[in-house]
Amino acid sequence: GAAAGAGAAGSDANDDSSAPGTTASNAASSILNSWQSQTPMRVEDTFVIRDRATQQAIDNDDLDALARAILTAAKDPLNTHSLKGQLEELEIENMALADRVLALEKMLEDRQVRVVPSSSASSSSKSERG
Repeated sequence: GAAAGAGAAGSDANDDSSAPGTTASNAASSILNSWQSQTPMRVEDTFVIRDRATQQAIDNDDLDALARAILTAAKDPLNTHSLKGQLEELEIENMALADRVLALEKMLEDRQVRVVPSSSASSSSKSERG
């Protein structure tokens, strides 16, 4: 009886599952296995796009068209080039109009009739005689 008890005790001492390091390893392994069997966790961001004028949320169905319009406006090199060309033309036209305004103002000044009161005109003519 004692030998059987000692043999049982000896087999318990040699069993790997009773060693302290092995127990922690088995626990970690079982946790890892349970995480792998579960569906992966997901993080989902939700954005709400609002119209500035109305403060109404834009429907999800309209977001694709909105995104395409924004990308087209931002990336279209022809549109950008066209706008730059129009800006240059308008600046040139603006400078030409400013020059024309100055020329017309000068012509008005040159053709302006000046009215001189008669009392100062007679006194200046008297001083010339005297």
